[in-house]
Parts: sequence; C-alpha cells; structure tokens
Amino acid sequence: MLRSRNRSKRVKRYGIKKNRQLLKKVQKDDSWASKSTFGKDLLKIGIKNDLFKDSSSSTTYPWIRLAPLLEYNIAKVSRSGKGIPSLKLICSRKIAENADSLESSYLDTASWMVWRQVWEEILLLRNDSPRVFNIFAGKFFLLDGFKCHTLSLPLDINVGSSNWEKVLKARNEGISSVIIPRTRNHRVENLFSNINVLEIIKFIHKLSYRPWVILDASLMTRKYDREEHLKLFSITDLVALDLSNSQIVDDHFLYNMSVSISKDGKLSKLTILKINNCPNVTSNGIQYLLHLANDPDARCSLSYIESDVKISSSNFATKLQNIKSEQPNFIDGTRWFELGDDQESKPIKKFPLALKLHCLYKNYSSRITKDPTASDFPQYTTNSTDYLFLVRNNIVLDIMVHDKVFNSDEDDVQKLKEIWDTRIHFRNLKPQSKICCYVIDNKCEFLVKLPNFEKHVYNKKDDSVMFRASEKKTPLRSISKHKRRKPVARKVDANQFFDM
Repeated sequence: MLRSRNRSKRVKRYGIKKNRQLLKKVQKDDSWASKSTFGKDLLKIGIKNDLFKDSSSSTTYPWIRLAPLLEYNIAKVSRSGKGIPSLKLICSRKIAENADSLESSYLDTASWMVWRQVWEEILLLRNDSPRVFNIFAGKFFLLDGFKCHTLSLPLDINVGSSNWEKVLKARNEGISSVIIPRTRNHRVENLFSNINVLEIIKFIHKLSYRPWVILDASLMTRKYDREEHLKLFSITDLVALDLSNSQIVDDHFLYNMSVSISKDGKLSKLTILKINNCPNVTSNGIQYLLHLANDPDARCSLSYIESDVKISSSNFATKLQNIKSEQPNFIDGTRWFELGDDQESKPIKKFPLALKLHCLYKNYSSRITKDPTASDFPQYTTNSTDYLFLVRNNIVLDIMVHDKVFNSDEDDVQKLKEIWDTRIHFRNLKPQSKICCYVIDNKCEFLVKLPNFEKHVYNKKDDSVMFRASEKKTPLRSISKHKRRKPVARKVDANQFFDM
C-alpha cells in the first residue's frame, strides 16, 4: 500500500512538472505569435469575423543556389597545360565540383593561398552561384588575386553545339559589355521576376562585405506596387538605381525620397538616379532632389539624375554670362547643371548604370567630389575625395531584375541566355534624344543676390528705364530729411489760457 501511494505521488509530481513545462512552452509560443506579424495572422485563423488579409505570392526559385549555367557538363571542360595534374589541383577541382556544399566555416581552416586555386576552379566551372560567391567574397575579397568573374572560354569549345555552351557565350559577352574596365571587384547578377523585393533586400543586408549595390529595376517597375517601390529605400549602400517606365514614380514619390535622404538617413550613397519614361514626374518633383545639395546636414551623394523632364535653366542674363565664361547652364537656386551634347557627355547617356558611375567620376570628379572640410560624413557618402580608395576596397554588386519567370526546369535554360542578351541589347541601345542629364557641381558657390538699394540724391540724374518722362521723380520716404517742428509755447497761467 505504501509503495502504491508513493508511486501515485511521484506520478502526480512528475505530471505537474511536465504540465508546467508544456505550459511555459505554449506561453512562449504564444508570446512569439503575439510579437511577430506572421504569428498574429496565425492567431487570427479560426476566429469569427477575422479581418486579416489572405494573400498569395508567386512561387520563387532557388536563385541563391542557382549556378550561372544551371547545367554544366564538367567532362567536356578542356584543361590547359601538359602532363599529370598535381594532387593540389585534383583536390581543388573536386571541391569546385561540389562547391554548393561548402560552408563559410570551412574557409577558416586554410589561408587564401590554399583556397585561391579552389576559387579559380569554381569560376572556370561557372559554379559560382550567389551563395558560393558570397562565402568566398566575405573572406577574401580584399586579398590580391580575388576576382569576381572569369571571362576566359575553355579550350577546344564548340560554341553552339549545346545549350550550356550558348549560355556560356552569351554570359561572357554580357559581362564584357557592362563590366567596369580594368576592375576585378565588379560582380554582375541577373534575377528573374518571381522573387519578392523583400527577399532581395534581406539578402543584401546579410552580406558581410557590404558591397556597393547597383539595381536596375526598369523592367519590373510596371509590376511593382507602391509599397515595393518604397521598400527599395531600405537597400543598404545603394549607389545607382533605375526606376524607369514606372507609373508609381511621381512628384510625391520623389518628395518621399528626398525626405528619406535628408531626414531618415537612408540612401546616403545613392549617386545615380534614372527615371526615364515616368509620365507622372514633373519638374517640381525633380526640384525636391536638386535642392538636397543646399542642406548642409543631409548625408547626400546624389550627383547624377537622368530623366526625360526638361527643367528650365538660368535666365538669359545668366546664360549669356555662362557662355562668356565657358560655364555650364546652372539651374536657378541649385548647384546642378544640364549636360550638353558634346563628345564628353554623349557616352554617359548611353552607358548602363555601372559604366555611368565610372564615366561620371572619370569626367566630372573635379565637380562632384567634396572637399574634406565640406564633407562631414565621408564614410557614408560616395562623393568624397576618398572615392578611388573606397571603390577599390568595395565590391560593386550589379543586379538587374528581368520580367521573365524562371522555374528551374530544363526548358528554362534558354531563358538564361535571353537575360544576358537583354543586357547586351540595353548596352548597345542608342540614347533617346529627349533625355536630360543633370550633374551636380559641389565646387559651385551660389549666392542669392539681394537687391542693392542705393540712396537717391535730389540733384542726381536717374536714367532708370522704369521712370517715364511724364512721371515725377520723388525721393524715397526713408531717405527724405525729417523736418523739425517748432516748439509750441505752453501757457501755464489759467487766466491767460482762457483769455480772462
């Protein structure tokens, strides 16, 4: 009897303890559900008269692990050199073939001298998916010998005999057409339309090497809603942005962008903005961005704006003075001027975003860079005098989002070739004649000239045009001499006052 009672007590105690643990776990899960937005929606499921919005999203593809060629016949890759390969080379090739299984912690086991040959084999096999590239770039991008792409074709390749060889040729031509010359840190990526904008932002935010981001969303702006447009402001270190062909971009959107730069501290490195073929944009919206340069407290790098909206430049007198002094036509009240049609300005209108950035600093660095004394935040902006040092020590991540859908099927191999052909098409596209390009001149010191009031003298002849022959010239009230009144004798005696 005693043993049975003790057993029942133990069971009760154990049951109570177990129930407490389960209760704490449930409360923890409930607290998580109440804090997260996703959990709040889950809690609403099954409740009567629930008002949560049920939305569906398109299926995405594993773009982070997608190799550039999708399928690559490793056996057909010809190797240069003669003789028997070394054991180090054989091991490097084997690791490169299974690069998708690598983790970031594996790279800590050896130095760059060991992993360099592995990375070169990965580039040769075109097995450098965004995930694999980020693993190596996060560890070794500052070291000598690291490069983002290899454009060399394998030996004895018969281009056109298979799908992957067609994609290989198109990829090499596409990268060669947009890459910044004589640079090793320019990474070019293509994404398809079935990727959420928030997923791209999170991916960029997690990168440890903090690249300068160039985003061309001109093919997707018609599909993005206003919320997705505004989410682009959260991309860290966004340097160039193309929002052309958008119905969402209007004057109010550009005003929100200017507020995000001046007040919220976002888009501090945005240097190039392209908003062509945006029908709802007027000159007033662009003026919001032009006047950011007048705010000394704003962390602003904006130096180039391209649009099909024409902003009237200075008045005739200022234009005539600029022509005599060979100065550009500045827009009134700003430090911005419009590029002409000379040979120095034509290439920048034609180039894609990355080459625009390169050409902008090559031809106009003396204008857009700020002095160290005038720039209080050189580490947050791109137009400081340390630009050349910064661009050499940062990876330029060039992303273009295409309007095609990818499903990772064998039939989609042709789409990989088409997106590189799109890159080449935009590179060779002739610029429109109505495009206006505005460039900042941070060395320009403009002053609002107040009217100079001169004192008019009575006998001085005034030949001003505003006076007519029939009009009488009267001096200004403020300049006329004040006449002193004669003192009045005060009568103190009452009898004298009342004439008594």
